[in-house]
Amino acid sequence: MIPLKPNPSETSIIHHIRSSLRACFKGKSATIIDSLVKAIVAVTLGLRVAHLIDVAHVTSDQINQLIILLRQEPQCQPLIVLQFKDRYTFLCHRYELEQHVETTLTHPNQWVYINVRGKQGPPSQHPCPDILLSWLQQRLKLYLLSFHEQKQPSPVYYSSVVPCYMVVLTGFLLEYPILYMTHEEDVGLDQELDEWEMVPNCLGDRSLVLTRLWLHEPTFWQDYMLMSFTCPEQNDLPEQHPTITTKSGFETKFRTRLDRCRPYFTHTRLEISRELKKLDRVAL
Repeated sequence: MIPLKPNPSETSIIHHIRSSLRACFKGKSATIIDSLVKAIVAVTLGLRVAHLIDVAHVTSDQINQLIILLRQEPQCQPLIVLQFKDRYTFLCHRYELEQHVETTLTHPNQWVYINVRGKQGPPSQHPCPDILLSWLQQRLKLYLLSFHEQKQPSPVYYSSVVPCYMVVLTGFLLEYPILYMTHEEDVGLDQELDEWEMVPNCLGDRSLVLTRLWLHEPTFWQDYMLMSFTCPEQNDLPEQHPTITTKSGFETKFRTRLDRCRPYFTHTRLEISRELKKLDRVAL
């Protein structure tokens, strides 16, 4: 593989993102900053719809400062934030998110929804939960419309509650083709997750297919894991949707996005790996 020679645009974006992170997360290790730089570059270029910032605790003040600094770079203008209290903070690409919302509202069952609530199981496939569609229609879509209707819309969507259906919401925002559900069927739109309640799931001691997406490139990405998700092995889901086992559509989407980014990262290579895993417990 030929070593990458960064073009000026790529170098400018990386430097700007790194400087913004250092200004907001003083004292964080170089490893954490480097991880966040790669994640934000991936979202900025549209390789991902969203990234969940889980390597550092992020306060409302910090994320507001960060998004203001990031959006000073023209290439970072599409970046917005979805924050649920100070527990879940997603950095998103607005245009990719708008498209993701519209395709899901139009064809909600293109994704696979698996109920894993309770220790006994087994995991069971369900249609798209109504609560997800309600949140997309009544909360997220209305916020996204503000960018078309207001002169100075806020780049931060803040929720004062963490919804009790946060597991499926996270899966949606991170574009997992397999979305786990741990909430009860009859829940309200603003019903809050009880952070003290341990909600067991039935993924422990089961064979799970772990899928990882890697970006390989010798200088910036090196060997960077863009995404990872699991799915119960086929024996546990005899009626599973074919998109679980067929990779063509999922893989094509990310290869198309990577091709779109070629002017920035000419020699980046995408790899999709799969392996079976079995854990005593699985945290969601």
